[in-house]
Amino acid sequence: MKNYPGLLQFGLIICAWCFAFANPAQAQYKKALEYFARAEYEDAIPIFRACLSKPKFATRANYRLAECYRRSNRMGQAEFFYKAALDGNTYEDDARFYYAQALKINGKYKDAEREFNVYSKAGRDANLVRLAKEELKFIKNVDSLQSLRNYYEIKNVESVNTAVAEFSPAFFEGKMLFSTARKEGVFKTTGGGFYRIYSFQFTDAE
Repeated sequence: MKNYPGLLQFGLIICAWCFAFANPAQAQYKKALEYFARAEYEDAIPIFRACLSKPKFATRANYRLAECYRRSNRMGQAEFFYKAALDGNTYEDDARFYYAQALKINGKYKDAEREFNVYSKAGRDANLVRLAKEELKFIKNVDSLQSLRNYYEIKNVESVNTAVAEFSPAFFEGKMLFSTARKEGVFKTTGGGFYRIYSFQFTDAE
């Protein structure tokens, strides 16, 4: 008796293999989506970037890149890719709202106000429309807030501080303990290190 189910399964595997090689861009984009679904944004980013050269995937890849940066708390870097997705006529409704947020984070308040205004009138997500209207109420006050005198100046302590966040300092046995993310191990969501507790020993000179 012939093993038809086995032959069918083998045939499907061969077809899938041929499809992957016949459509490398499709396979590449699908791989990036798998990383994205697992919140492994740092692994997804270079693959989505590679898809930008393929016209069929460029708009979708730009949107996904923007989302990778937004979801990994790098909203400022998402601005360019949201704009590119919008220029490519993305069908993703929330792209304009988050583009406005990225503009605001990058200090482009007038541009952000314009985009929030557009979304507040044309957006399809009721909750985001509400948030856009709230943003419009407050973004108008930015100019007056920026004109206020700042009585404090914050500086990094170069012997301790780095470019990443450092928080929750506490003193214990003559050392300062604090939490931060260094590069010992990479968190695939953000591309940064894992948060750990570190210590700093003060000297008399410090």
